[in-house]
Amino acid sequence: MTTDGEDDAFERTVDGYDTLADHPDRIPWGAGDYQRYYVWPSVRPLLPDVAGSHVLDAGCGIGDYVEWFLDEGATVTGVDASEQALERARDRFDDRATFHRQDLRDPISFADEGAFDPVFCNLVLDHVDEPAT
Repeated sequence: MTTDGEDDAFERTVDGYDTLADHPDRIPWGAGDYQRYYVWPSVRPLLPDVAGSHVLDAGCGIGDYVEWFLDEGATVTGVDASEQALERARDRFDDRATFHRQDLRDPISFADEGAFDPVFCNLVLDHVDEPAT
């Protein structure tokens, strides 16, 4: 159960990511040094072979990691709370990946249980006060 304060914090977070998506020329999304040199090189070796799998990128933003999963042979569905970020992701990948607006505090209603293997959720859960179970 979320409180009004948690809802306000969530909406501020979404507004912030909408702003990031609306101004890619001024604010790098995943192209910053932290992402490029620390996060992704640390995360990538931990990922399983995804060829032939259906990956859920939970908190996909503009799709910075989607291309890698596609290149590795996965089918990709991305979800994010920011509609502006999803619009950029859709523009980047056309029909190569599927994207849905999703509050990760709520159960996913567009797919059956067990539809995804694996679920990738990088630098996202710290923005979700009570993830859906």
